[in-house]
Amino acid sequence: MLRILKRCHLLIENDGRTAIFLNTKGTRNDVSKDLQNFLHYVDNKDVNNDPYVDELQEYISLLNQSTKWRKGYMDNKTHMMFHDEDVREEGIKIGEQRGLKLGLEKGQRKGQESAIRQMIALTRQLGVSEDQLKQKVQKQFDLSDEALTKFFE
Repeated sequence: MLRILKRCHLLIENDGRTAIFLNTKGTRNDVSKDLQNFLHYVDNKDVNNDPYVDELQEYISLLNQSTKWRKGYMDNKTHMMFHDEDVREEGIKIGEQRGLKLGLEKGQRKGQESAIRQMIALTRQLGVSEDQLKQKVQKQFDLSDEALTKFFE
């Protein structure tokens, strides 16, 4: 249960309600026959001769015939659909922003690497010693010894 609470923390609120997670695909059969029948019903499997499931089906049938209930259900379904779309759009925006940020960082890094390599090539052409060149590059671009070594391999 602890693992479920960690993963579903947004579903758990301190309002006095108790959340119960049921697995309709369970195979251990360590629950009552009534609960097994209910889980089969929830999993869209045929359940015969179960008074509770029969009563549940009858109640759902009555609800489906109620225009007031259907309207409320459809309003809720529509609201959830728009909410899902809003959440999806927000997720896409966040993903795009992260992608742009990562792309910019990668582009800047590549640009800096290119500038360093060009500086090394030009400075070598001027006849500057390798030691002086390494010092200038390290200071100019604030490189660690390890990063500097990669440019002079």
